[in-house]
Amino acid sequence: MRFTGKIFKDGKFWLVEIPILDLMTQGRTKKEAYEMVADMLESMVNKDGFKIEVFKGEKDSFEVGASDPKRNMILVLLGLFFPFHFQLYLLVNTLDRCLYLRQLSTCSNPNHL
Repeated sequence: MRFTGKIFKDGKFWLVEIPILDLMTQGRTKKEAYEMVADMLESMVNKDGFKIEVFKGEKDSFEVGASDPKRNMILVLLGLFFPFHFQLYLLVNTLDRCLYLRQLSTCSNPNHL
């Protein structure tokens, strides 16, 4: 799952926004602006190993997605529940724990899925 964003110049800065998440940040260069949007999303999710990739589009568009497809569900939850920050925090932590517990049970009993 990827979210679409826009990048545009405003004075000395490059602004990046992801309208569906109602998020915006900026950088002094295009490269820095892309880095800032990735950092912003990674900071919001706040999970070890969660990385955002920025996919540059044509002209003033781009997309962002999780670098690990297994973690894309966290981005989906971010998009669905963004207005409800605390609920999102609880959902993401619960999902992460469920995935971890499932991995543990699979490791201890490979016949059990």
